[in-house]
Amino acid sequence: MGLIYKNQSSLTLKVLTYTELSGADTCILKYRKPDGTEDRFPLTIEDELEGILRYNVQNGDLDESGWWSFWANITFIDGRTSAGDPERVFINEEGEK
Repeated sequence: MGLIYKNQSSLTLKVLTYTELSGADTCILKYRKPDGTEDRFPLTIEDELEGILRYNVQNGDLDESGWWSFWANITFIDGRTSAGDPERVFINEEGEK
C-alpha cells in the first residue's frame, strides 16, 4: 500500500473479510483516530462471495495525521455479528513520509 495523507479523498478503502457476506444486513468500518475518537464509515459490498467490502473516502474523513485503527463490523439479517481484526494505518502529513 502506498502512503496515505491527511485530508486525502481520492482513495478507496477495501476490506477483505474472508467471510461470505450473503445475508449481511449492515457492514461498517469502525475506526479510532490518533486522538482516541471512535466512529464509523458505511461499507458497500463489492464481492459477496469473496467477502470484499469498500468505502470511498470523502473530503474531511481523514482529518488527523498519526496512527489510525480500522476494523470491519458486520451484522447479519438473523442478528449474528462479526467483528474483524483491527488494522493500524499511518496517515501522513502532506509533504512528509
